[in-house]
Amino acid sequence: MAHWLVIVCCLSIAFSTSFGQYICPDGWNLMPGGRHQCIQVFVANVTWSGARMACETQASRLAIVRNAFENAFIQHEMSLQNFGDMWLGGITATPAPGDVNDWFWEDGTTDFQSYMNWDSGQPDAYEDCGPNYLEACLEMRSNGKWDDNCCAYHDGYVKGYACSMDAEQS
Repeated sequence: MAHWLVIVCCLSIAFSTSFGQYICPDGWNLMPGGRHQCIQVFVANVTWSGARMACETQASRLAIVRNAFENAFIQHEMSLQNFGDMWLGGITATPAPGDVNDWFWEDGTTDFQSYMNWDSGQPDAYEDCGPNYLEACLEMRSNGKWDDNCCAYHDGYVKGYACSMDAEQS
């Protein structure tokens, strides 16, 4: 079993690809915590929809972040791939500067506001992504902070995506 070390706010926590009775497929890492989620980060220059479809082909979904520990875990997984920003599973139907109330997770859950890690000044719905489109998809920056971005970006800004699936009981 592979082992890694994660340092979160001066606390070192060792983890492996399985905890107790839960396991993940090869290449996936079990995220510590009670949700029993397997995470894999992919390096690919794709749109948010392309990332979502790629996760679905793996019987997974774009990663959903419920707390600071999960955010740090996913950021750590991203840092191992040594690339910039990546897509997560957050989206909004009504992008507006500073409006966090209309964001939701792509699996339909609406508890997005229970934990958020927006970078300073985000979401800003700043960029014009084409006729009648603004920044409406969630990306994680390399610093672990969140940004709203154009869902159709695949021009080098967003370098990857994180997928998650339920771990299997052994």
